[in-house]
Amino acid sequence: MQAKNRQDFLNQVQALHRDSLRIVASGAAMPLLQRGIGQRIKENHILPEDNQYYDYLRRTIRYPTQALRAQAEGKITMRLTINTTGQVSNLEEVENTIPAGAAGRAEMVRQVVVALRQLRFEAGPVTTEELTFGYKFL
Repeated sequence: MQAKNRQDFLNQVQALHRDSLRIVASGAAMPLLQRGIGQRIKENHILPEDNQYYDYLRRTIRYPTQALRAQAEGKITMRLTINTTGQVSNLEEVENTIPAGAAGRAEMVRQVVVALRQLRFEAGPVTTEELTFGYKFL
């Protein structure tokens, strides 16, 4: 059991690394964001500078094929800790409404994690942000 868990963990780390390299290779620019974007989104007070965040997500997040086929959808909310240099130093899944066991669920979460790890914020004191990603089958 431990060997399988370890191998699963290593496979996840390798997949995150591959996805990170894919984003960098695709030329998706890592935007420098103003802190507080999570609250601005929640309150629907988006600044013009925040549009680069949405552009970045459109270039990096893809609906996994298996999830599309299964019509799996839902929202993933993540809490980010941003260090003083503006890098995401910690991620925590706060909520996930995609049904457990749904096809593509793990891939959806992985894509969100990779995209968030790439974000850069303006320098400042250590802060946290909560961002929600929606996968909606249309």
